[in-house]
Amino acid sequence: MKKVGIVLLVIILIVVIIGLLICVNADKLANLAVEKSFSAMEKAVLQKLPASIPQDSVRAAFSEALLRVKAGEVDKAAFQGFAQTVQGAFTDQQLDSVEIAAILKGLDALKKP
Repeated sequence: MKKVGIVLLVIILIVVIIGLLICVNADKLANLAVEKSFSAMEKAVLQKLPASIPQDSVRAAFSEALLRVKAGEVDKAAFQGFAQTVQGAFTDQQLDSVEIAAILKGLDALKKP
């Protein structure tokens, strides 16, 4: 019985420690999630990017938008609109030129103060 109690106590302590680490590092975890999301979006957009749009300008747009989001300089409504645009674009797992144009337009909206 004592062994079971000790094991349960250790498990509870581990869960509490993990919970505290998550709470303390919530900003870092959120930034990491945003970074990974932007990286995945950029990669997907660059793979389907029409030849008429320079890849360097798209990379710069993603980088600038990411920096503004991480710095907290983006309007929440603009970010929510961008998130909905991206979600709609990726629902069918295939990006077309219209969806890419919408994503790039959303990136431009994130640049505005």
